[in-house]
Amino acid sequence: MLALSDAEVADHMARLRGTNSHSERATLWQALSHKLTQRGGIDLGHALSVSLNNRLLRSGSGQHLDQLLLDLQTRWDTLEKGFGLSIGLREFAYICSKDSNLSASVRTFLSATLPAAAIGHVTVLAAVTSLLWPRADEVRQRALQSYNPYRQGRSTDPAVVRHLLLRRSIATIELNDPEWRAQLGAAFEAQGACRLAASASESAALRQAVIRSVATPVDVGVLQFFPVVERVERAESRILVSLTLREQV
Repeated sequence: MLALSDAEVADHMARLRGTNSHSERATLWQALSHKLTQRGGIDLGHALSVSLNNRLLRSGSGQHLDQLLLDLQTRWDTLEKGFGLSIGLREFAYICSKDSNLSASVRTFLSATLPAAAIGHVTVLAAVTSLLWPRADEVRQRALQSYNPYRQGRSTDPAVVRHLLLRRSIATIELNDPEWRAQLGAAFEAQGACRLAASASESAALRQAVIRSVATPVDVGVLQFFPVVERVERAESRILVSLTLREQV
């Protein structure tokens, strides 16, 4: 987590947590947003910005919260890798409530932010559920849900639909390859789509490459088309940007 490993990000967060001035907070938030975009390749949309301010940057939070979140996420990753399956947020929160070490850490955090009388009414399960976000696979299952009063809805996952229907193999081009521009042009000409990949540490260079790519026309026969960004994915400290020539696909 950047809040613990990056001194500049930690300093920005500490100043945001400590200010009561709206104008100062707006300035500090702009600086932090720019820093996160540079360091982690994080797209700070409106929903994520609101969540970060309400959960991580609210009054009373600090490095004790950052460390607790890192411990919880690490334990969550370890469990999923150990069992080879995805664990939902509510299931993981229940596991935390039964784990003596994690439960003690959560209660210690609550004791620093809540009156003693209120802690008894806040269970570890409820605290973990409010501190963490559901993971991507759990969120995707809600994307295609619809209400039907006459039958119970079934679990859905758009990723499965994409895997079944979009079987076309798309070339993945590494940004650190000296010939990535030539490979990008060849992939567009052959398939009309490709993925540009880079490590998280190369996020700034990837951003520049994507901006340059979408602003540069691609020759396809006698025509020129501009690529568009279809999606951005993060997986195991890597960032993958899918680019498409919509007129070509």
